Amino acid sequence: MWIEQLPNGNYRYAERYTDPLTGKEKKVSMSNTKKNKRVEKEMFIKLHEKIELKLRKSTAKLNFSELTAKWLMINSKQVKPTTHDTNYYALKQVNNKIGSVQLDKLTAAMINNVLLEYFENDDFVYTTVNDRKKLIIRVINYGLEYGYLTDHTLPTQITIPKINVTAKKDEFKYLERYELAALLNQFEEKNMVEEVRLCKLQTLTGMRFNEMVSLDYRKDIDFENKMITISKNYSPSKKEFFLPKNGKVRKIHFNDEAMQLIQEQVRFDQMKMMKSNLNRENTLLFRTNYDNPYPLQSMNKFLKKIELDSNKELTTHIFRHTFISFMIEQGIDSRLIAEHVGHSNTEMIEKVYSHFTEKMNDNLKRAVNSVQFF
Repeated sequence: MWIEQLPNGNYRYAERYTDPLTGKEKKVSMSNTKKNKRVEKEMFIKLHEKIELKLRKSTAKLNFSELTAKWLMINSKQVKPTTHDTNYYALKQVNNKIGSVQLDKLTAAMINNVLLEYFENDDFVYTTVNDRKKLIIRVINYGLEYGYLTDHTLPTQITIPKINVTAKKDEFKYLERYELAALLNQFEEKNMVEEVRLCKLQTLTGMRFNEMVSLDYRKDIDFENKMITISKNYSPSKKEFFLPKNGKVRKIHFNDEAMQLIQEQVRFDQMKMMKSNLNRENTLLFRTNYDNPYPLQSMNKFLKKIELDSNKELTTHIFRHTFISFMIEQGIDSRLIAEHVGHSNTEMIEKVYSHFTEKMNDNLKRAVNSVQFF
């Protein structure tokens, strides 16, 4: 706050603030006939009340969807593309419910009801809803920090009931060979040949899905030496290619079966190109009729419709884990597996080795117990 004396002898008390919507600096002022400590304190309070009122009127024009867009823009520069994509799609679901609510009308009760609906309508487990709650609170704290929201009690009022709590998940989910066969059969029965190749190729190579759909079959696949160069990872929300998750380009081997799948997919893509008049310069191995990489979301949606006796939760990541399980069965060194799949260390692979060791010990125990002379 600063004070100016006016020509008429009165005093102007002024203060600056930044409009959160425009980023521009603005000024508020009030006049008083006196200048002393008591008046200065009084004018300071009144000026900040005036600023708060203006901020409320300004941010009232902003809705929750617009606030999340601002937060996501900053978040995208702080986290990996895959993490940003997860946040983007989670908040997109939230915005389908309360995105149009203006910030001055937003209440904790609205948010709590949205979270409760995830239990009631979507049958989400507690950990998933709790992660969604934490994400919303991060957005709200951002809004408070930058003046888009003024109620600092709002984050503390957001709560969810502790229901639909599941037992701790086995972090490593993979498919047994019979489960993989059953899954592929269901796709084949629906004549989903491209999806079959996606599942098989990911299982045979251990690539991340968005690494696999980033492959350019002219540039990234060495058919003569059976090598794939993994140099890109596709971000669906940004519609851009980035370096793989650990930031390193890597090369991996593939076998004859993978070779056959890739050649089939190249022919399939060329037929699609001619039929749909696609861009001839685009040589992505897996692309849509709009020349974009095959979407992860679509593949996971198809997988959710697959029924297995084990009721395992199916996402594309399970094929990557299945590849790792195959390599462990073959006794491949954990360091080599980690390098192949693009892990920065062997920590996860070692845990899986431990899991398989316990499983093999159980098998050995059953085998010993079954030995009989007669």
